[in-house]
Amino acid sequence: LCVAAIAWYVAGHGPGLRVGSAAPTFEADVLDSEAFSLADARGQVVVLDFWATWCPPCKLTLPAIERVHRRYQGDDDVRVLSVNTDGPKDRVENGVRRFMKGKRFSFPVAFDTATQTISRSYKVEAIPTLVVVDKEGRVAFSHTGLTSNDPRKIEEHIVEAIEAAR
Repeated sequence: LCVAAIAWYVAGHGPGLRVGSAAPTFEADVLDSEAFSLADARGQVVVLDFWATWCPPCKLTLPAIERVHRRYQGDDDVRVLSVNTDGPKDRVENGVRRFMKGKRFSFPVAFDTATQTISRSYKVEAIPTLVVVDKEGRVAFSHTGLTSNDPRKIEEHIVEAIEAAR
């Protein structure tokens, strides 16, 4: 049974979307900004980071997300969008705003809905989960959990995924 479960996971049936599969389109409200639409981002590499303010591993990832956001901020071919899973915007917006301000993070934060529509469509079963969508709208990279405890190594890992998706 264990061997069957491992084979099923390795075959791409584990958590998250398969690399090469179409990335589900979505629209989401963004903290202090215009709404985001994945369909409108076609032609760009999009980095999606699923996280929550209460998640210790997410807090290790977020400084890397900030550095990646700043690195690509002027690059029209790359968009970084964090997807907050704390709850619906109307319930968590002020807390997320305080969290972002307190950490001095500037990356855009999209809000998943009360029913976790975005997370469910991306098969996010644990956070942090990082998904990189290529210019054609396909999943180029997907990873759940930490790749390292070192934010610099996490940043390098994300940049490698972005450059591979270009």
